Amino acid sequence: MATAFAGLQFSPSSVGRGTAILFGILGVSVGIRSFLSPASYSEMFGFGPKTSTTLTAKSNPFIPVAGGRAIASSVGLLWCAYLKLDTALAVLLVTGGIVGLIDGLCVLKFTEPIDEKATGDDKNVELERVRIARQTAWGHWSIISVAVAIGAWMLVNA
Repeated sequence: MATAFAGLQFSPSSVGRGTAILFGILGVSVGIRSFLSPASYSEMFGFGPKTSTTLTAKSNPFIPVAGGRAIASSVGLLWCAYLKLDTALAVLLVTGGIVGLIDGLCVLKFTEPIDEKATGDDKNVELERVRIARQTAWGHWSIISVAVAIGAWMLVNA
């Protein structure tokens, strides 16, 4: 069943495949970044440049593990889109919501608390770091909500 928007016809399958390709390319590039630049990967993930996560990124074994997970799940999305396995693709998009939810929660949970002793510019840096972490968590949740909604739309219309 196709849906019209602005005079164009969109089917759940075409929108789902397009979304999967977008998330697949993004996920592979993010995963590669975890190997090439672990510190910038952790900053992109929501941890500030002066946090222990970022400062120890080169020796943190979980950063390349997370990158490998991103690559594997993204390649799965790309293959399902390429092979037109729409039901599998829809399930991957919906279950990807679990990953996005946990990613956002981890960013919030493991963001180091504001240093209460900080004053002046240091206090502003602390507040900005926490603001960025919260923004990143909400970014994870809003982006993954779109993927879950499209996956659910595909499943309902399968």
